[in-house]
Parts: sequence; structure tokens; C-alpha cells
Amino acid sequence: MIHLNSVNVAGYVSKELTIKKSEKGKVSFIDFKIVSHDDYKNRDSEKIERAHWIVCRVWGKQAEAMFKYVQKGDKLTINGKLESYRFKGDDGKMINGMRVKVDFMDYPPKKSNESKTQTKKSEAKTQAKKPKTGKKSEAKTQGVDDGPPF
Repeated sequence: MIHLNSVNVAGYVSKELTIKKSEKGKVSFIDFKIVSHDDYKNRDSEKIERAHWIVCRVWGKQAEAMFKYVQKGDKLTINGKLESYRFKGDDGKMINGMRVKVDFMDYPPKKSNESKTQTKKSEAKTQAKKPKTGKKSEAKTQGVDDGPPF
């Protein structure tokens, strides 16, 4: 079935994430904003850049995974539904708002220091396994090669 209420957004996480629990304390969730940029030309052909701040909420295991793997500035693509909500403003008045209830999110794998550390560790293990004779032909006959062929 096709849902008429469907939203796709790509942008960047605007601030560090904070995970919260529902009122009954059973389900985790994160409220966050994605900033998405675009530009256009006005009547005078001047390029005008603008930012759109999209309020989002993600629930459950997705929220826990997001908290673990996503941080401020990361690019994120989400799919979800628009939902309305109410909150109390600074002046005490109730305000209506709209946000995206996230059903799916996709974030590219990171090239972090952690992955570089893992690569260095595996290289060190490979070096430790190589025979000390220095002859490539002996190394290959023992099942250890010089790494990927590219």
C-alpha cells in the first residue's frame, strides 16, 4: 500500500544527539534536527543560499543505533512520515509543530580513526606472519601474500 504521507530528507545532523526514554521509561527516542541546504537565483540573478532545519524523531532500536553511530555533522538520509505535535513555548502558550517520524535512515560508513587503527592492527598481524627470509616466493608458498592485488 502506498502511503500518501511520506517524506525523504537528506542533510546533516545539526547537534550532538541526546537519547531519552518515553514517559513510561520503556522506549528510547531521539529528537534531532537535520539541516538541508539549497539555493536559487532571485530577480537580479543573485545566488541566494538558504538552510532548512527539519525536526525529526526516531524511536526504539533505531534510536539506540543512531546514538551509537551518528554524531553532529554526519550526513544522514531519512524516510518517514510528517506528524504534528504540541509543546509549551517559553511564554507558556501551547504551540503546534510538525516533525518527521523516522521510519528508515541511512548514513554512510565512517572513515574514522578507529577504522584506521583496525587497519594498522591487521597490517601488523600480517607482517608478524611473514617469514623473516624476505623472499616473496617463500611467503606465498606458506599462504601469506603481500596484500590485495590492487
